[in-house]
Amino acid sequence: IFGNDNPNITLYGHTGGLPGATTDFAYIPELKVGYALMLTTSNGQAVGRAQQLIREYLLKGVVNKPEQAIELPRKFQQLEGLYQKLNPSGNIELIKTDVDGIMKFSVSDNRLHREPFFGGWRSSDYATNDKNLTDPYTGLPSIAIVQDPLAGEVVQVGGETYKKVSVISVYGRLALLISLVIFSAISILLALIWIPRRVFGKLQHGSSIKLRALPLAASICLILLPLVPAVLGADVLDIARLSPTSFSIFLLSIIYPFLSCYSLFVAYKTRTATMNSWVYWHSTLLALLHVSFSVYVATYGLLALRLWA
Repeated sequence: IFGNDNPNITLYGHTGGLPGATTDFAYIPELKVGYALMLTTSNGQAVGRAQQLIREYLLKGVVNKPEQAIELPRKFQQLEGLYQKLNPSGNIELIKTDVDGIMKFSVSDNRLHREPFFGGWRSSDYATNDKNLTDPYTGLPSIAIVQDPLAGEVVQVGGETYKKVSVISVYGRLALLISLVIFSAISILLALIWIPRRVFGKLQHGSSIKLRALPLAASICLILLPLVPAVLGADVLDIARLSPTSFSIFLLSIIYPFLSCYSLFVAYKTRTATMNSWVYWHSTLLALLHVSFSVYVATYGLLALRLWA
């Protein structure tokens, strides 16, 4: 189902494509017109412009008045907040939606607006009855409040369902991820300094070396996890059965939480040792971030990950 710039005129069809080629087929049943488009390009702007010109021609002079909007029912006004998609295809997809799958609902001008957490587009759904809202772009029902047997009251948007989540949980996850990236990047950059110094004997061996090395190793382990399929093979069969790819992921998903916990233990044991305070607190905070992230992914069953099971 496609929308267009003419309210309540809906196009039905399908798109497709390969590198260097794009296809588009659409029709409007009530007008008994349609089109088939084939282009030798993957340029999104060129395809969009071609679609726009064809649709403007087909809909030239067509007027279809949308249904009269009513005052936005109170139950839809109360939907303001942050929402997370329910029932993704798996735990890996679920943890991904924790950040980039968050939707923001807001109300203004008698419309319910929904937009991705990081922006990009914004809807303006309106009410014509007290049961559901309508998308002005397609003229079709877009939002309804329904009961899920497991999650309770949820919001259905098209074919997907969303559950309201707290602002603290969303920004907490985001802060954890950003902090982990920043502290890991600093740890890697500092390693480019202290490792050569240690190799050439300009940095004495001591408790600070172990304290620096363990969180660094945890960061490297975490970076390697998504790189394994690219290096050893990302074929579905290689991931779904016992193979070098799936076994490497399994090992790294065990080593990472071990290094995280052990690095925090070492930080506690060396709290009274003589060393640079900046080195101590940076390594300790990085270890704490790794432990927090390990607990976070553990709640989704992503430690000791046996993809072949």
